[in-house]
Amino acid sequence: MARAVANTVLFHLTPEAFYGRITSMFTMDQALQPFAVTIAGTIAQFTSASLAVTVLAFIGIIFLLIVGSTAPQLRRLD
Repeated sequence: MARAVANTVLFHLTPEAFYGRITSMFTMDQALQPFAVTIAGTIAQFTSASLAVTVLAFIGIIFLLIVGSTAPQLRRLD
């Protein structure tokens, strides 16, 4: 239910020219979720859940920094 509301609000606020980008980001999110859950579960099993969440957050930040610095065309909106 929450995802449906988030999608509705996001598409309502986004210009039609960017619908494809938004849809691809949601699809990528769904495709990568099983990998993240597997990593988080493994880390949590051997340490703690809070450390697992922290490690995944840092991995996500590092990934975004790498992609943002190596693919500047993703930051452009034209």
